[in-house]
Amino acid sequence: MFTWVDFAEDDRRKMSDVIALFSEKDTRDELGLGGIRDTFADLLFPSTSTIQTRARYFLFIPWIYQELERRRTLPADIERLARRDEIRLIHALEDGGETDGIIGTLAQDKLARLPSSIYWAGLGRLGVRRFAGSQEQYHREFTAFYPASGRRLVAEDEQSAESASWSSSLPPSPSGVLERTTFTLDKREAKYLAERIWEFGPTVYGELLSSSDAEFDSDFVWETTFAAKLGPSLKSQIAHAQNFSELMHGAALLYNFMLACDANRKRLQDEYRDELRTWAELVEDARARYVSWDRKRFWAIVSESMHAVSPPTRKFVDRWIDHTLRSAKLADIADDPTAQSIITAREAQVKRTRKRLGNVRALERWNEASGAGQIDYRWFRVKTIANDIRQGLG
Repeated sequence: MFTWVDFAEDDRRKMSDVIALFSEKDTRDELGLGGIRDTFADLLFPSTSTIQTRARYFLFIPWIYQELERRRTLPADIERLARRDEIRLIHALEDGGETDGIIGTLAQDKLARLPSSIYWAGLGRLGVRRFAGSQEQYHREFTAFYPASGRRLVAEDEQSAESASWSSSLPPSPSGVLERTTFTLDKREAKYLAERIWEFGPTVYGELLSSSDAEFDSDFVWETTFAAKLGPSLKSQIAHAQNFSELMHGAALLYNFMLACDANRKRLQDEYRDELRTWAELVEDARARYVSWDRKRFWAIVSESMHAVSPPTRKFVDRWIDHTLRSAKLADIADDPTAQSIITAREAQVKRTRKRLGNVRALERWNEASGAGQIDYRWFRVKTIANDIRQGLG
């Protein structure tokens, strides 16, 4: 069972992502590749996370808090009353006819992770939230954000006291939003969110909102026709992300094949062997692209990011890719002792005493798919949120 400790805000966001993903069997980071994955996810789709669901939550949260500021809610009461209103939002969305993307629709008033905590970091990155501290700090300092409290935000544009916590250009809350509402953005709301995203500069996320022919039915952003029409810089970012995702997918599949062998589960062995052969065909078809990949530039991008990637992680990735591209019989990689030794060493490095390979007790708890899915850089979530905004823009 997880309990919250006093993390910094970014650490708290990362832990929320990890906990949420535990129930999604294909997405866990079993081989310690999360820092690289998040580097490119943030580059392609800034302000997003794996546990965001719909775009209008970026407005619901500040609307709830703005009303509590207007009512001059006491710091001792703010957590309880904000929670009450976020639970009311669940019912308001259900009464509005929404079914997809409601946070808490199953847990209802027992909801442990509120939308405000899920979106807090993203609200800050978008500039919707102007207060720079954690949600807990915001609650403690709540009296400073009352209207006409005299508090001023130090900034070049000399924003008024009312914008000390939230963006002064935030669209107004619709009447009765906590009684009955939907995820549909009106044009003003969609334009506001799009402009926040465009302020990041050229990003794939921003181009998704600008493009008239972006599509959202693919499994990966590089499979879209939209991606092929991007400029050289954004195309290069996607190419780096694609190459890493495709090549390292083989490592994840081999890891699960080895677990299936250790657990003596014949059906799974056959399934993962077949998946590895399919992966090998993809690699063979794209071998020229991988061989010409500028990995020096790839690692430069990773090193410039805020995500820590250790030298052992870099060594593992390079060793796996080098071996993959040198292999004369990639279709038989399931039985390749060198490839297996690379995976065995990496699992021991990442998991230490929690490793599964050769550990009967740990194998008994194995859910049959430990991070076997291919990295998509949050595309599964992003395409829904981007589509919400696109629909609102008209």
